[in-house]
Amino acid sequence: MRGSGFSPATLEALVLVESSGESDAIGPAGAAGLTQLSPAAAQRAGLRVRLARSLALTRRIERARRARTARQLRRWRSRYDQRFAPARELRATVRTLVAARKVLGRDDLALAAYGAGVANVAHAVAVSGDEAPSYAQLYFGSGPDRHSNVWAWLGLRGDVGRDFYWKVLAAERVLRTYRHSVRALETESFLQARKNSAEEVLHPSWRTPQFRTPKAIARAWREHVLRAIPLDVSQTHIAVSRFLGQEAHALGRSRRLYRGLRPAALDVLLYIGAQVHALSGAPRLLLTSAVRDDRYQRLLTRINAAATPNYSMHTTGYAFDISRTYSSDRQAAAFQFVLDRLSAVGAIAYIHELAAIHIAVASDAPAKLRLLAAA
Repeated sequence: MRGSGFSPATLEALVLVESSGESDAIGPAGAAGLTQLSPAAAQRAGLRVRLARSLALTRRIERARRARTARQLRRWRSRYDQRFAPARELRATVRTLVAARKVLGRDDLALAAYGAGVANVAHAVAVSGDEAPSYAQLYFGSGPDRHSNVWAWLGLRGDVGRDFYWKVLAAERVLRTYRHSVRALETESFLQARKNSAEEVLHPSWRTPQFRTPKAIARAWREHVLRAIPLDVSQTHIAVSRFLGQEAHALGRSRRLYRGLRPAALDVLLYIGAQVHALSGAPRLLLTSAVRDDRYQRLLTRINAAATPNYSMHTTGYAFDISRTYSSDRQAAAFQFVLDRLSAVGAIAYIHELAAIHIAVASDAPAKLRLLAAA
């Protein structure tokens, strides 16, 4: 690592992504070790890989009944397959990254190529028209709607390869947080596990204002904390379900009370409508839920199994639901692309529910939308 230009923190993050630190890890395609080098990549990096002998020893390790026997077999295997010798594989991984950087010219592209493939990233750079783009420029500057050939080259190994670079950066952040404050990491881990998305990381219950009653929502309207969802479908490409706010009558309120969102959430909703329409040509998506209060939420739990009796992001005004009924496969694919793009910049967290996509919006989402527009 010394003198390579790649930091120990980056290599450690790569290990976390590839194997979670398990030196015996074996991938489905034959990759192995801490950094999951394939046999061919390991040999190119100067490691000894006698695959048949390695596989035979692996089978013996799996059948070993005594821990001492298994340890001895692992030592033998590491001689025939040096991917199972952690220090050797780590040095080989650095050599692999350095070789990729010689081809691509940048550290970030070399790291991205570890997941996406050097040739694929090189082709993406070549067709992008830029001499030395960053991976962020390649990723956010391409998609099905623009520079689709760049997007296609980055994705030849699938979304796992295309998103590999971001996963390594995320792992590096996790490890850095662990070193600086275990308690902070424990808190974030707790919030991540609370729901099927990171929405409570965006808006923890203890610091996020919530609407407890219909009167609180009415006051938010008067104080312009909430904005009305536009009803012109031809402009927004978002249709409001006739069932949205249907429990308002049980609270003695008008449905209109629940047809709003906080400004940041509304900006994201309108962005989704415009982008999905531009990508797919489909006329509209169907909005099924917006802001609620605690009383409304409790009523909803009686008739909707998906409604949580606990902290609901809808009671903050930062969440909305969009129906999973699409006009075409093209619209569904476009919607998924937009969701993933917004999630990649931390503008949203989303959950695939049975009938809808539940979307929670970060309070700083408008700034992130501007970043996407500038890409």
